[in-house]
Amino acid sequence: MQASVIYVLFVLMAATATASVPPPVQNRLPIAVDRAMAPREYLYFMAGKDASTLDRLVKCESGWKPGIRNPNSSATGLAQFLDSTWISTRLRMGLDPSLSLRTDPYAHVDTLVWLWREDGERHWLESRPCWSR
Repeated sequence: MQASVIYVLFVLMAATATASVPPPVQNRLPIAVDRAMAPREYLYFMAGKDASTLDRLVKCESGWKPGIRNPNSSATGLAQFLDSTWISTRLRMGLDPSLSLRTDPYAHVDTLVWLWREDGERHWLESRPCWSR
């Protein structure tokens, strides 16, 4: 229910935007309106048919802890992006590649959903036995 209300607000805000507002950055997914949604709810809002798979992936990779870091690599955040993967993906998206954004759960969800749609599961094959059940 809350997701529908947020969606309606988002649509209304977009419809009332003035012509002087510049177009959004290409490939940018919308950030949750005032971050009123919890990160997991935001994932379901953004990911559509892939939401349950990506939810399981995030549970396996980080337990939904946005600041978690793998002690054996540079993997950080909800979906455990390596430094190089985060930077290259965010650049492909036309967005800020700052590594500090990996711990922002909304930026992380946007990046995860975009990369999953563009490249599929190949970045998470190592943990596939955990999340593919």
